[in-house]
Amino acid sequence: MAEEDAACAARTLGTAERNGCIADDVASCRSDPFSIPMHERSNGLINRLLPPESLLQVFHCLDVVSLCRCAQVCKRWSTLALDGSVWQNVDLFRFQLAITGKVFRNIALRCRGFMRKLSLFGCEGMTDIDLVPFIGHCSRLKELNLQRCIGLTSASICEMSNHCHDLQKVNISDGPAVNDTACQALVDGCKRLEWVNISWCTDISDDGVSILAQGLKHLKVLRMKGCVNISIESLKCIGKNCPNMVVVDVGNIRELTDPGITHLAAGCTQLQCICLSNCSLLTNTSLASLAQHCTGLRTLEVAHCELMSDAGFQSLFKACPRLQDLDMEECCQIHDNTLMCLSENCHNIRCLGLSHCNNVTNQGISHLTRGQLRFTLQVLELDNLPQLTDRVAMSVLAFQRLQKIDLYDCVGVSQAGVTMLQRRMPALSVHSYFAPSIHAEEEQSVVVEQRCSCCKRCQCCVLL
Repeated sequence: MAEEDAACAARTLGTAERNGCIADDVASCRSDPFSIPMHERSNGLINRLLPPESLLQVFHCLDVVSLCRCAQVCKRWSTLALDGSVWQNVDLFRFQLAITGKVFRNIALRCRGFMRKLSLFGCEGMTDIDLVPFIGHCSRLKELNLQRCIGLTSASICEMSNHCHDLQKVNISDGPAVNDTACQALVDGCKRLEWVNISWCTDISDDGVSILAQGLKHLKVLRMKGCVNISIESLKCIGKNCPNMVVVDVGNIRELTDPGITHLAAGCTQLQCICLSNCSLLTNTSLASLAQHCTGLRTLEVAHCELMSDAGFQSLFKACPRLQDLDMEECCQIHDNTLMCLSENCHNIRCLGLSHCNNVTNQGISHLTRGQLRFTLQVLELDNLPQLTDRVAMSVLAFQRLQKIDLYDCVGVSQAGVTMLQRRMPALSVHSYFAPSIHAEEEQSVVVEQRCSCCKRCQCCVLL
């Protein structure tokens, strides 16, 4: 069905080139969308009851697929659904494999100055030749998502900076051909940028990050996950030039060390969210720097930072009472007393990740229920905690707003314990796994064989 929707949209968006009728309608609608003669209107009940301006307001709430379907109902709906003012927020994710350059051009001509948000996430077939003329017609864009557009290069970013001077948010992550030249182009042409994502752009170096930090005076969010060519110099430059920075993501940069985080924290005292996951060389020194300078921290991700221990986390919890989201997966040196400190000092935790923290026991989870966390915690991840038993289910019952709990591979938690938890908290989503019996495996294989021919279609049905 996804392929059918893509083909349907492509036919609808390409009709103007094929017979010209919709192009004429859109042109007239752009000048006066309510000037449709009565004799051309459909006699349907909805058309008799609703004036054009009301229908246009409804169409403003629809996505690309729905607009393309509406455009095929009747001539009146076609004129309204394809009016450029409706296409202010365009997301082409569903067509990432079927979209063509001709469709891009038709959308650009239709939207012209109306488009504000554009997502081309996953459109891997798009090239510079397709995007450059598209961007030329969309000069008033405020948000642009080019994540995983692997066919694009820095040339597209340069062209974008020549036209989209109002851009405030740009995502060029997973762009293997994007380099420091793109960073310079963003600074030269998009002075209003506040949100930049260059994650996994492995050709961007310290020079590119320094250009962004020094040139974008309004920058508040910078995501650089997986940019393996940046070092402490980038963090020094950010700390020196970006005092209003709110979000920094340097996850998966394994060579980062404590001095870099110290410089960052000292300069960016307004930080609310920082991701340090998979920065395995970081220690308690980084946590101490955050505790000293970034007391307004809301989100901390330190998964797989195995050198961090109880002392570092406890000092952070005491200094940052407004923490809401905390991921400590595989921080193997924390114990139950750290969870007690968390419960006593941070009363707003919503999401807590403790997977693979092998020293956490039932007592640690019980500590979490004795404070305000029993009223705020919504997501709890407890995968691979070998010391947990069925007693943890009784503690979990105290969390009044809990929506999801992960208990994968907790060998001490039985199926009976999970069943009791599900029975007592029917609204709770419990993710667990128990090795099936041989007979059950045989039955499951039969079901898979019966469904394999239509699983792709069923998945598309879920998406749509």
